[in-house]
Amino acid sequence: MADGEMNGSTICASLKKEERVCCTVVQEKASSLQSLRTYWNGYRLADGVKGYDRKISNKHDVCKRWPGSILCEYLKRTEQKKDISTLADIVRHWDISGWGDLDKPSANTTVMHLRLGDGLCGRYDQARLNCRTVNPGNRSCWDNDTDCFKSTNGLLYAYPKEYYEPVAQDLLKFLGNKTRIIVVADPSHWGRNKDMRNGDYSIDYAYRDNVVSFFRSKGFVTQVRQNSGRPDDDFIYMSSAQNFIRGGGAFSTYIAEVVTANGGRVFEPRILSKEGIAAPKGESPKREWGGRRRRTQKTAKSANAWEVVPVVGRVDGTLAELKPATLCACAKCGTTSLWHELFDIVEGKSFKSMNYSGPIYHLSNKKLWTNIHAERKSDWSNFQNQDSFALIRDPKERILSAWKSKVTCDTGLDIPGHRMVVPLLLKLAGPRSNITARTDEGFPCLDLSDFLAVLSRVHAQGKEASLENHLLPQHLGCFKHAPPSMWTVVTTISNPDARCFLKSVVMKTPNMSKSEHDCQMIKSHNYTLSLNLTRADEDILDRITSKEYEMLGPYLAA
Repeated sequence: MADGEMNGSTICASLKKEERVCCTVVQEKASSLQSLRTYWNGYRLADGVKGYDRKISNKHDVCKRWPGSILCEYLKRTEQKKDISTLADIVRHWDISGWGDLDKPSANTTVMHLRLGDGLCGRYDQARLNCRTVNPGNRSCWDNDTDCFKSTNGLLYAYPKEYYEPVAQDLLKFLGNKTRIIVVADPSHWGRNKDMRNGDYSIDYAYRDNVVSFFRSKGFVTQVRQNSGRPDDDFIYMSSAQNFIRGGGAFSTYIAEVVTANGGRVFEPRILSKEGIAAPKGESPKREWGGRRRRTQKTAKSANAWEVVPVVGRVDGTLAELKPATLCACAKCGTTSLWHELFDIVEGKSFKSMNYSGPIYHLSNKKLWTNIHAERKSDWSNFQNQDSFALIRDPKERILSAWKSKVTCDTGLDIPGHRMVVPLLLKLAGPRSNITARTDEGFPCLDLSDFLAVLSRVHAQGKEASLENHLLPQHLGCFKHAPPSMWTVVTTISNPDARCFLKSVVMKTPNMSKSEHDCQMIKSHNYTLSLNLTRADEDILDRITSKEYEMLGPYLAA
């Protein structure tokens, strides 16, 4: 055991039992815990949500065996696999009155999930592909990642010490050491084969205690939540956290998804290399980071987010002041204005002075953008090491603006946009929407009420993540991989300081002097929407934008 680390009994003696927290090694409820574990045996919430196995994703079977469970409620509400919106809504409205004097995590709490049990390689594990140590008799995942179980597709289910070093740094950077860490870990979980431990959880407790000791040594008050024996309790508790440290496995991944969907922070175990923060060793690029979730940091390229870095090897006064940054703006949020302002800042001249006839938004165009190298953001592992800027807009205004420019039947507007957006929207809604596009103007279009009705049907089916960029909800765009709280700046184009905020993100020492218009972004489109909405229209807008307002409300108010 490393210096400064303690065994389970020492930690239990030193941890102060207070509000809802105690050591999990307490034996007084062992018999009742065993009964609960027998009842919940085979209940695989994550596998049911992703439809991995028919046995655990069949509504009738699940609700008969585990009535009143999260998975039963999920399968009643949706037939869609991995429906995070539904899962997040279930968490928000879950009745916890049965918890007695227990409660959800407080605002200054960071919850950590550890995958014990089958996430660790024990003395009985002989599978060389999954447990890669050369010494089966003396295994410690905390000290050696080859003693952490690794799935056939390259994913670690638990992490060694080095993976938690950057997590501690992240916590200090974003929360300070005043946040209290609550560890949730069930040593009895075992699902990959027959459990040969016969109740001997010594390897599990040693790993858990090493994690606790490590974060205590960093100055964090770190405690262990008492195990209730009910996986749904753990899922609700962890998913309700405002700050969450992800563990291994799909159960923890979906918790991270829900925390992100509800506007919280998710911190990722990972290794720190000389080049910066890298993805965990041996993990394959098959998943995306969701609000900071990942199996690896490689994701599908975001249509809205760009990573910009200064060009190397050129001598330029402006270039010397630039720094790497992540920039993002939703479609219909003022992207044209953003790129014009960015061009002025990083190139030292206005875009209009270039007499360039092509679009400005191709940031990868090296003939136009000479001082920066830009790529669509796909690797979020270094996100917290860079400043970042996200441009948002009032969700209802944005939807109505998108209708006005891409869908309306008024003539003289964006006809090419109509030919793409309207058919895609109707196809996504499906034939049962009973609404067809008008074509009397010579192009496909929809009146406002029909448009909102179709959009509502898309949301009702849980397909909003597949909407075209101009209609994609903002919490599924810029903030799909990192919630607003993780960004350096989240603002609207109308903020009088928006340009100065942008400048501070992309420049090392920006000149922040303010004249009357110095910090304001110049809007490329200056028109006011004046529309007559029916009560039904307003109800639909309220419903389909509720999650965006829940996430972005504080930033819109600011």
